Amino acid sequence: MDPTVNRFDIAIVGGGASGLMAALSAARYLKEENRTARIAILEACDKVGKKLLATGNGRCNFTNRNLDGATPEKVRDLVSKRYHSVGDKKGGAGELTGSVITTFGHREALAFFESFGMVTVSDDGGRFYPYSQHSSSVLDILRLELEALRVHELCYYPIDRIERDGDMWLLHSSEMKSCAKRVIVASGGLSSPSYADGRSGYELLKSLGLKFTATFPALTQIKCDSSKLAALKGVRHTSKVSIIADGRTVKAERGELQFADGALSGICVFELSRLVSEYYTCGTVDGKKVSNIEVSVDLLPSISEAVLSKELKRRISQRRDMPIEKLFTGIFHKNLGQAVIKSVYDGSLARMCSALDNNIAEKLAYAAKNMICKPSGVSPWQSAQVTAGGLSQQELNPSTLETRFEGLYVTGELIDVDGDCGGYNLQWAWSSGYVAGRSAAMSLLSGDEPISREEEIIPPVLAEKKKRKSTPKKKDSVKKEPEKKKSSRTIDKRSVKKVIHQTDPAPADSTSQKSSTSENKTASKSQKRPKRFHVPVEVPKAKPIPTSTGKPSGRKKK
Repeated sequence: MDPTVNRFDIAIVGGGASGLMAALSAARYLKEENRTARIAILEACDKVGKKLLATGNGRCNFTNRNLDGATPEKVRDLVSKRYHSVGDKKGGAGELTGSVITTFGHREALAFFESFGMVTVSDDGGRFYPYSQHSSSVLDILRLELEALRVHELCYYPIDRIERDGDMWLLHSSEMKSCAKRVIVASGGLSSPSYADGRSGYELLKSLGLKFTATFPALTQIKCDSSKLAALKGVRHTSKVSIIADGRTVKAERGELQFADGALSGICVFELSRLVSEYYTCGTVDGKKVSNIEVSVDLLPSISEAVLSKELKRRISQRRDMPIEKLFTGIFHKNLGQAVIKSVYDGSLARMCSALDNNIAEKLAYAAKNMICKPSGVSPWQSAQVTAGGLSQQELNPSTLETRFEGLYVTGELIDVDGDCGGYNLQWAWSSGYVAGRSAAMSLLSGDEPISREEEIIPPVLAEKKKRKSTPKKKDSVKKEPEKKKSSRTIDKRSVKKVIHQTDPAPADSTSQKSSTSENKTASKSQKRPKRFHVPVEVPKAKPIPTSTGKPSGRKKK
């Protein structure tokens, strides 16, 4: 085997949520079986878990109690309501989703994290967070466990091409090659591209001939071509938002509606954005062909149209000298109230209520309960939280998440599965990562013996280049001179301390000079220690890294 090629038993392409879980699941299984293997996470970015840190507004809503069912049948029923698949013609989640989450669901995920020592807390909506309310707590505890299981994290390690060579998978990057007996592709979806390298995952799998469904952004803002939204930027109001396709209400969500710049936002809108995105990508809504789509907003979902009309009539009759623009005072934000009035009344809002006719109250009540906005699409991938669509579920074994190519597994957002807001997408990442990682480890033990001997791992040269770029440039010789003096003073102080304890105040003899020279060498060695992973560009000098194992290392205690 070429000594410049890294060899692994299991290589995980991508260090996101599902990739980290896949590595942990595989390593834990091998530890339970008292076996060893070399497991590595190959991450294209400068660090693993970057997108995980941004989830839940930085709080990391990592699972939801609403997926907790007493029986597998109940769990599958809950999954069908919270997850979606473009390839499922019924608009559901697909059989694979139910199979995976039944294997490793809400209860299992909660127990898994608590076994690491993470303390959790939940809210009234069933959303679970780390007690610290910081997503970094989730990432830190995952990495701590990975370190304990001796899983390698190799960053700046993009994979450009993957191919089968005998019983091994070859992983090519621009600077080096790796090979592995099992490969798990977990590079994430197309959403939030600044946090992941999802496009490379699609290209890797498509190059092998695997089939994909259409993909489009989900859990994002809905753009609307409506002049009425211009004056409402920044306004928030609890509402009921519905998607109407060809006159039929397809889905409705209730929550805080946020009016953005030419768009509707808020969790209730995010939940519906998938349907609008599907319409403008595929011409369908929930898998059915439609010719027209609208967004309807009920600004007062807890009050009936009749009750609101009665209240408006009372105000108009009792306050006839009140300006029309103040008709919704105490009900809506000033700008929102005026927007509703303008949708019905063409006159000046500075006029008195006495100028209104008798039927205006019914019209205003209807407008407040049925604000219609024509969507023009959704916000782009940069703003989307998740990818709808992906690798067809038909390409995967629902029990193992192995593709039709032996030894190749796929997890997370790359698969044609997307969930609602509230921790469901992270739960899918944990579930799919666990199933793929454990399955890969099990298949590894059922075949040849894993690689258990110590081997060198060559860190990517790209990492060294990045380190050099991040190192401050040296100043010119004139400005650099004071720094040299400062450095020499530091060395002199050390030698002075040694001289102070001597009885003879005379200058140090040759013996003391040797001692000082030896001390300087020791200091220089300690300064070089942090650079032990440095790899020269000309001839890569690899450093040994311990074999991935669950057993304690053989280092002797000092």
